[in-house]
Amino acid sequence: MFNEQFRLNNINLITELSNNLKPVHCNPIQLEQVLTNLLVNAKDALHSVTLKQIIVRSLQHNGHVKIEVEDTGEGISKKNLEKIFDPFFTTKEVGKGTGLGLSISYGIIKEHGGNLALRVFAWNDQKASMPGANRSNPIVSMINR
Repeated sequence: MFNEQFRLNNINLITELSNNLKPVHCNPIQLEQVLTNLLVNAKDALHSVTLKQIIVRSLQHNGHVKIEVEDTGEGISKKNLEKIFDPFFTTKEVGKGTGLGLSISYGIIKEHGGNLALRVFAWNDQKASMPGANRSNPIVSMINR
């Protein structure tokens, strides 16, 4: 679904997927919606950067299956960080986003007994990012059932 969009936007998609994940009881359509929202946000975060890269990881950690979506975008400001899961909050231009993607995704993951969080690598110029790469990435963590 995203391959053509990524190709047209010169975005390099890297997948680091574990082959040893335990099954997770979930609604696959809802989980697909969460991943779609995270990938759309990652793609949109890359519009003004030179290195356009998205990394999708899956791993088993402390009884949870974790899915990480990381991008090399500019990060998010400290003032916006606490609002990212609020309904209708968006940092996108008018007409480019509704501000519902992360809010809906957060609700879906919570309904499944999991957690959706933004991992901050470092603060640089008031942005949540990783020095040198400017990265922040949402993490979906779901409990195996």
